[in-house]
Amino acid sequence: MASKEVFDQIYKMQAKLNRYIGRDTLNCPPEYLKNWITDYLWALHDEATELSNCFRWKWWDTKVRKDKNNRFELFDENNAKIELIDIIHFFISLCHLIIVDDDEAKTVVSDLLFSQKLTEDNHAINRISFKVVQSLILYIILTFQAIEFDNKTAESLEIPLFILASHIGTLADILNMTPEEILNVYKKKCEINFKRQDQNYAMDTKTEEDNIKLAESL
Repeated sequence: MASKEVFDQIYKMQAKLNRYIGRDTLNCPPEYLKNWITDYLWALHDEATELSNCFRWKWWDTKVRKDKNNRFELFDENNAKIELIDIIHFFISLCHLIIVDDDEAKTVVSDLLFSQKLTEDNHAINRISFKVVQSLILYIILTFQAIEFDNKTAESLEIPLFILASHIGTLADILNMTPEEILNVYKKKCEINFKRQDQNYAMDTKTEEDNIKLAESL
């Protein structure tokens, strides 16, 4: 399946989910634009941090203390895939706000996200993989600062959006996720997110049972 086709499907499904939640990200009122962009950047940061915790980065971890070669090991690959899909949910929402219906920009983003660049024989080692996650987190913070404190406009965030797309695409490669698998898992997680809304999702009462079942099915 072509990368642009995958992007277009996810783009539409994410817009539908956002409207269901109460935000029409394809028709954002101008007075809300800055706040919505910072919200999605904040959510991106949270999900990227959760992705980092799928790597054995803590130097006080017993396995790392016993053997330093274990540091940065990707020990929970299936959950890492779920976290990446969560990242894509919020990233696509940013695309709604920043590039809207710019077909040329959409093509650039879809190529960066879904055109696999690594081969099975030269996948990045664990340390480099974790560094990509770190770099993604840091760039999210820099982009957040640009819009929140430096008063950048949505239009000026197009290049940062492309850079975020490149990071996310590299992580998809590292996790060996094809565009087809990304779309398949995205659809399943999107269905979970609709159900969560129907079940009155709240941060203080939510559980991870649905995510765990999805990870186990991969």
